[in-house]
Formats: sequence, C-alpha cells, structure tokens
Amino acid sequence: WTARSFEIYTSNVQTNSGVIHVVGSMVYYSLPPGNLQIDTTGTGTPLTLEKNLPVQVSKSGSVPIDGTVLEIGGASPENIIYTLEKAPEHGWLVMNGTRFLKEGDRFTQNDIGLLNVVYINDVEGHDDVITLSVVSKSGFVLEAFDFKIETD
Repeated sequence: WTARSFEIYTSNVQTNSGVIHVVGSMVYYSLPPGNLQIDTTGTGTPLTLEKNLPVQVSKSGSVPIDGTVLEIGGASPENIIYTLEKAPEHGWLVMNGTRFLKEGDRFTQNDIGLLNVVYINDVEGHDDVITLSVVSKSGFVLEAFDFKIETD
C-alpha cells in the first residue's frame, strides 16, 4: 500500500453570524465560540423571505412569533438561523419562556415553528420593530430586514 497525495478544495467565508467552512464537497457552519456543525442538506438553495407579516399584540400583552407571520424558505427549519440584529425598543423577545434575547442572539426557523420565540409588549403599548438577518448552515445569507409588531 502506497500513500497518494491529493488536494482538497478548502475555503472559509466570514459572515455576520459565524464562519462558513467548505472542505471538498462538504459545507460546515461554525457558530461562535466555534461549535462546528455539518450541513446534511447538500449544497442547499438560496434563502427566500416567504412571510414577513406584522404580528398583532395588545398593550402589555404577549404573542408568539410563528410561521404564519415569519417564514424563510430554501433550507430545512433547523438549518435556518436568525440573528437578532436590533432588539425591540418597546418590549422583549423571549426564548423558551426563560431567556430574554439580546442583539446578536440566535434562533432557528424550527424555534419559530415550535412557538419558542415570544414577543412581550411593555406597558406603554407602542408599536415595535425588530431587525433580523438570516443564514443557512449551507452558507446562504439573507440580508437584515425589519419585522413589525403592531399594538391593537
């Protein structure tokens, strides 16, 4: 048996949400502080903003952010990663009922489908907006966009 030399194409692309690593035909996405995840969806497809509808909430009320108002297409839900670029000014985003999300925090489309992301309006009852960016584990990026919260 003799060893052969060969070349493997590698590249790294820095994004706002992490680093995309391409090794041969495999695509990896690392989230800070470096947990490496493999994309099992193959080469993937570009992300598309399928739904971005304002959500309605009452003054001092809460509402889950679900797939009827916010949905990204182009990858499976667990491979679509949202980053909170701008937090709400008149309320809070809460994950799993226990963690207040701050700018830079992440969640997936799967979290949205499971109703894990909830907006809570403050006592003033003003309309609100959050800014989100999206990346898939296969490296496709959706630029930052606003998601509106309206009080009734």
